[in-house]
Amino acid sequence: MAESRQKAGGINGDSNRSVSVDCKPVFDKIDQWKKDLIDLSHRNRLLFLKEKQAERQVEITSPSLQEIVDALVGKDASLDFPMLVYDQLTLEASAPEPVSEPEESVRKGDLETNLPTAELQRRLGRLRRDQMTSQEEQGTHTLFLATGFLKWNEKPSAEGEGDEYLAPIILVPVGLDRKSVDDPYFMKLSEEDVVVNPALLFKLKTEFGISLPDLPDDLDARSVSAYLDEAERVTKDLGWQVVRSVRLGKFTYEKFVMYNDLTDHREDGCHQPIISALAKATALPAGDDIQVPDNLDEVVNPKELFPLLDADSSQMEVLLRFHRGQNLVIQGPPGTGKSQTIANLISQGLRDGKKILFVSEKMAALEVVNRRLQAAGLSFACLEVHSHKSDKLKVVQELAKTLTQAQNVKIEPEITEQYQKLIVLRDRLNEYVMELHKVRGGLKVSAFQVHGRLARLLDTPKVEFRLPVDSALQMRPEQLDELQRAARARGGQPGHIADSSSCLLQRVILICLEIQAVPILPHS
Repeated sequence: MAESRQKAGGINGDSNRSVSVDCKPVFDKIDQWKKDLIDLSHRNRLLFLKEKQAERQVEITSPSLQEIVDALVGKDASLDFPMLVYDQLTLEASAPEPVSEPEESVRKGDLETNLPTAELQRRLGRLRRDQMTSQEEQGTHTLFLATGFLKWNEKPSAEGEGDEYLAPIILVPVGLDRKSVDDPYFMKLSEEDVVVNPALLFKLKTEFGISLPDLPDDLDARSVSAYLDEAERVTKDLGWQVVRSVRLGKFTYEKFVMYNDLTDHREDGCHQPIISALAKATALPAGDDIQVPDNLDEVVNPKELFPLLDADSSQMEVLLRFHRGQNLVIQGPPGTGKSQTIANLISQGLRDGKKILFVSEKMAALEVVNRRLQAAGLSFACLEVHSHKSDKLKVVQELAKTLTQAQNVKIEPEITEQYQKLIVLRDRLNEYVMELHKVRGGLKVSAFQVHGRLARLLDTPKVEFRLPVDSALQMRPEQLDELQRAARARGGQPGHIADSSSCLLQRVILICLEIQAVPILPHS
């Protein structure tokens, strides 16, 4: 691995530069993964937005772009939308005439839009529900205030100029809420980062060789206006223009985050064994072929491998392989204990001094495992970093809580003794199972087999009977066959037990077999 690292030195993630023989397959695969993540088709609303396709967005016509940015980003203020207000009905008991429909009026807010107030309320409600669904199910923020749009067109075709599209330039993450149904919707800056449209950055760079600068750290109305000026300057030669409008809508770009990760850590992938194996450049790391015995208790020491929650043999095998450093892919249908196994894996990793990153496409899966760990008393070891609930202050508080808890943890001296008692009890139970299934005597049967056959004859009457042997252990298969033939003959037809005397005979034989095969139970 040291040789491979030396060969790849100085590459810095540039796919056009020559690479070593060891790293080239990995880089080729990473480039393919990056390509698969990017959607530059007309389905991508971050690039191909038309006026008629903006039915789920809200264009804010007043105040100006600079004033909105100054209020949200600079002053961290909330801005109200207008709403309908209905006059209260006054009903008099003596009034015989029907009551008229309520009259409606508009309560003005901080913002003005291009929509009638009733339609605005419906659209805001839909945007809020979509954002809450994305946040709860996937932990992703999708509600943004698109600030400034690049009005562009594709390369002219033989038929003439291409269609014109709008692409948002700056995406400001916002939250949308209201205190009650009688209060207006208000918009407020979210904890997420303000970003430049990553799809637009990618398209400008790869297809036109245009690079937009990074946003300044201290963002305000003046810097946003200057950024839009720069965007207009670098795209002017293409005949495009920047429209200084503001729209509230749903935009998603989480795949571009993965794209950037692959770009930033491209060279690291060459030296990461799992990435290299996934790219089929190398085999899996040594140690992945672990042989596990049928009886896991022969190799499992509870002091080193202890499931936090109940675990069957297959789940214990997963824990054992994980403990020994094997890379695993675990599959199973719903309801087979996967979340329980994940909780056990996390607790085992903590016991082994490892850091565990648990990721999932669905927020619900994270919450199920988190609840299991909290119920087991491991909440101090869990840091939630995926959702709107996590801000910088909370992260610092959780880290302080974990450090304090770790300093106060004391291992009781009797723990080792309890582990030893557990091993003794486990061995006794295993010994009982082994004795129960042990084949015994001349008939080569186990107590488990005899009990199963005897259970079918428990309703027959008890009868005294003498076997033609001094001990059931001495009975041989041919002697048992002879007794069974006699029982069948007494019943009248071969293969059919017809009367109670033959049933009694067979029951007695089975009782003797039970005596022969009974295990010696361990004493408590």
